Amino acid sequence: MNIFTPIKIGNVEIKNRIMFPPLTTSFEERGGIITPKAIEFYREIAKGGTGLIVVGDVSAVAAFSKTPTLHHDGLIEGHKNLTDAVHKEGSKIAAQIFYPEVDPDIIMNEARVNGMPSAMKLHHRLFNEFVNEVDKAGIEKIQNLIVDVAVRAQKAGYDMLQLHGDRLIGMFCSPILNKRTDEYGGSFENRARFVLEVMDKIRAVLPDMAIDYKMSIIRMNPRKGFGGPTLEEAKILVKWLEEKGVNSFHVALANHGELINTIPSMGLEPYGCFLDLAEEIKSVATVPVSCVGRILKPEMVRDILDTNKADIVALGRQLVADPNWPIKVLEGKEDEIRYCIMCNRGCADKLLAHGSIACSINPINGLEKEILITEAENKKNILVVGAGVAGLEAACVAAERGHKVTVLEKEDKLFGQLNIAMAPPNKSEMERLMEYYSKQIKRLNIEVRTGVEATVELIKEFNCDEVIIATGATSIVPKFDGIENMRVVSAWDVLNGTQELEGRIAIIGAGFVGIETAEYVAEKNKEAFVVELSDKVLGGEKATNMEIMFKNLEDHNVEIFKSHKLVSIEKDHIKVEHADAIKEMSCDMVVVAIGAKSENALSNKLNEAGIAHHLIGDCKNVRLIGDAVRDGFNLAVTL
Repeated sequence: MNIFTPIKIGNVEIKNRIMFPPLTTSFEERGGIITPKAIEFYREIAKGGTGLIVVGDVSAVAAFSKTPTLHHDGLIEGHKNLTDAVHKEGSKIAAQIFYPEVDPDIIMNEARVNGMPSAMKLHHRLFNEFVNEVDKAGIEKIQNLIVDVAVRAQKAGYDMLQLHGDRLIGMFCSPILNKRTDEYGGSFENRARFVLEVMDKIRAVLPDMAIDYKMSIIRMNPRKGFGGPTLEEAKILVKWLEEKGVNSFHVALANHGELINTIPSMGLEPYGCFLDLAEEIKSVATVPVSCVGRILKPEMVRDILDTNKADIVALGRQLVADPNWPIKVLEGKEDEIRYCIMCNRGCADKLLAHGSIACSINPINGLEKEILITEAENKKNILVVGAGVAGLEAACVAAERGHKVTVLEKEDKLFGQLNIAMAPPNKSEMERLMEYYSKQIKRLNIEVRTGVEATVELIKEFNCDEVIIATGATSIVPKFDGIENMRVVSAWDVLNGTQELEGRIAIIGAGFVGIETAEYVAEKNKEAFVVELSDKVLGGEKATNMEIMFKNLEDHNVEIFKSHKLVSIEKDHIKVEHADAIKEMSCDMVVVAIGAKSENALSNKLNEAGIAHHLIGDCKNVRLIGDAVRDGFNLAVTL
């Protein structure tokens, strides 16, 4: 089956087999208002050739988070602007409609009176109670509100609806969360009653509207997800929903569990991790079925279609990383695809922290209308010093614009700290970014010289129009008291393989580098512990893979000592201060992971020599990989 073979869902023809699934963006304003940023985000995906776009989490009521609601007629115009933009680019668009798991009026009132943090705490406390406490009058009201949104979605120009089979609908279906004893609880027929009645009501007013159902399925043994039916129940529900007029199914893992299960980070699940669920639903469905879950490469999409495991393939994070995936595949330019590295740092982790999504490797994400790569009017000779991600992104974008670019790298290999970032467990998928830049360098005829340390004199010899310094950062290893008493190395040296591990290891610092170093050390079957000055781990940040990281450490008996200050290093132990007391912790080696500092010695020398230059990446300010990519991109589009 060709990826670009059209398919019909109900009375809607989709031009190809690629879907952008309901991935929440939070580009909307509070109150559910569609923003220009949201419109441009979806327009870019449509422009890239995706057949069907599903706008996630269109709420039936006012939301306390940034989500695109349709709870009153005044919001229709904004959604119409969105659907018009997508249609203009040749794609079809669906609204995923849902009702939240709690009474929104209670949460909104709490937010107004006591602020959003208090509202979120109340939300979490009431989360599992509402489905069991709402009375029959409340159920009918909710169902009618969902129908109202469906009608508004049609008026707004949506081609299809997607009923969100997770959220409150999934909680009613769930054998775990639904504890009701009335006709909406107990047997699966009773638990499915809520959604079947919703379908009856929608079909009564929208008999011809194409309707997709997001079939969120609970995995058992071990259990993953809570909101939705089990697989065997889902296969029964398929038949019931088809009888009610559902035209297709989008199959995924049930939510209401750990986010890392539904949006798996790199290395934690196999590619196509939910494909088996879709295949099971496909075996009983008579309408099209779409699949999702860590699917990236065109060859995998082709195999899924050829083997009839699914009829449509959803690419979520991949289309955020490269919206032009479909066009590049269609035009035979697969080598130019920027494949998602599944880091979750810009997308899922941002949503977890109640922010808008960004992408670590796609600097245009969220800025589609504001930033464009255009051909440079004046072609220049550009020198880039440093071949980490900031330098390579700048080099590739500058070359794309027509400039002649040369890159100097003092090491014998490219990619800078990316080589270190790949070392911890489950991080090898970052290699896809290396492959992307390698192919871009070749395609754009960028000259790269490795093993060459740039000096002021060498830079003068190039006589270039623009000099870009991307020399990165170096790790910080302070002169601890007694540092000469024991072997003390940086986490970077451990991760890049230049330092051997020996004996019991003390890791100083419990930020991301410290915790990942602890995972790396533990995987080498070395005894280790972590000492952290503050009372927070990972700097207090939230990450989708936190639980996995901590479980890895727990499984290897790696203990984290928070609020412990390193006082001195002795011959066979370190002294730390905790709660105004000094204690000794035995070890044979100390690994320091307390941060990095910008490497700007060359920049200082260029300043002294009066040579103008640009700083990008960590040598400007030590941050994350996404910041380095954006730094390089943002400079290159202006030169």
